[in-house]
Amino acid sequence: MTHTIGQKLDLNISYSDEDGCGVAELQAPADGASLVVVVPGAFPNEQVRARIVARSRHHPRMFGQLVEVLQPSPSRRDPPCTAHSAAGGRCDGCALMALSPPAQRQVHLQRLRSLGLTVERIEFLDDPLSEDGGALSYRHAAKRLAFADGRGRLRLGSWRRGGTGCAPMAGCLVDHPKIRSTFEHIEKVAGALGVSPGRSAQEGGGGDLCAVWAMTDGDAVLVSLLVRGEDSTAARELPVLVPGVDGWARAIAGQGNDLRGGDWQPLRGLQALPLAVDGANAPGAEPLPAGLAATAASGTEPGAALTISVPNGAFLQPNPVMARRAWAALVADYSGAPLPAMDFAVDLFAGAGATTALLRRIASEVLPVEAAPAAAAALGVPPRRALDAVQALCAEGRTPALIVANPPRAGLGPALCDAIVALGPRRLHLMSCNPMTLRQDLDSLPGYQLLGLRAFDTLPQTAHVEVVAHLARVEDGFAA
Repeated sequence: MTHTIGQKLDLNISYSDEDGCGVAELQAPADGASLVVVVPGAFPNEQVRARIVARSRHHPRMFGQLVEVLQPSPSRRDPPCTAHSAAGGRCDGCALMALSPPAQRQVHLQRLRSLGLTVERIEFLDDPLSEDGGALSYRHAAKRLAFADGRGRLRLGSWRRGGTGCAPMAGCLVDHPKIRSTFEHIEKVAGALGVSPGRSAQEGGGGDLCAVWAMTDGDAVLVSLLVRGEDSTAARELPVLVPGVDGWARAIAGQGNDLRGGDWQPLRGLQALPLAVDGANAPGAEPLPAGLAATAASGTEPGAALTISVPNGAFLQPNPVMARRAWAALVADYSGAPLPAMDFAVDLFAGAGATTALLRRIASEVLPVEAAPAAAAALGVPPRRALDAVQALCAEGRTPALIVANPPRAGLGPALCDAIVALGPRRLHLMSCNPMTLRQDLDSLPGYQLLGLRAFDTLPQTAHVEVVAHLARVEDGFAA
């Protein structure tokens, strides 16, 4: 049967994809490949009616727009956020918000198991001091794209799924209240100033404000503006006129899709935030594994809380409480026990240095590796790619006892996996925000056995899940 754009189909949703969209499998025609339909807003075991809006040119896949839920999941709920598309808004960033939190975690488990990644449960924040258990207002770092609405007014929001334009996100409930308020003030003041949204190269370029990044430690707020050029009204006026922001910086947008930009410069006020990297001063956070917090190395006081400085413009984990739990797992044994003291450890994709600080409690020497200039400068090292660092260690004949790596969504990749295998650390601990690329990386590390996995619901309401994997060299005889 030939399916056409605009056609409505009644579909049975089988599973959710990596973006949290429902997927229905159509019966394969006698002379062709099986076909799937991806439907944002639909969930496993539901029957829905969807309108076909696009078809892939390269894969047997169509994309549908949800028209009606014919048979809802028992776990479906009204999303609490009014910006959500299922509540009458246009934002579809929180793909799982219309499911109850336990059902969201079942979606994560199903996704992991489909990739052969076996975990017993998804660990989540159950904060008794929060009405929502910590599933809302958790995001301490967020970005907004600047775009023009139908009336030409500047708005702040995010891309909608399927490339159907941008959605305003005023009142977003997953953002920390201070960040939510900051974005609302920036949108209001930028609109009054007549600031124009920055346009991509495909749109002819020009404009002024491209994106806004905001981060908070729960007290202070820092903002980084991504602008089109040196002569920016946004960079000149917003730091003076927008209330409630403690520090401002700006970066110049390039011609591509990089939303961090280059030529980063401080503009006004604070340029870094403190971040606790263990549970000592984080309400609701689990402490480090027994014995780890009391192990001192490199001058760290036994039992002292670790705090690092995160510069404006650097990456900050959006959910710091759950991130602390994942970091604790990353620098512990796969069973949760503390690691033995070691001479040399390497922290790849070190970011702001959270795991570097934790590793210094157990290793006499820690080499942090980070490519982003602002984060590398905060770590006191030159910016360097992970692959270059591992190849240099191979050339020097310096093999660490442990490599910790927290790569971006693209994962380690074949070249870095090959270099790590050649280097041969006894232990390899990975923290991944993309289960698919984690699966690929695990398959690209011959000579290493997987000892265990732990999964963390670091971004509730979304399809995102963080996984920590512990591996060891087979020749060392670690028991799985």
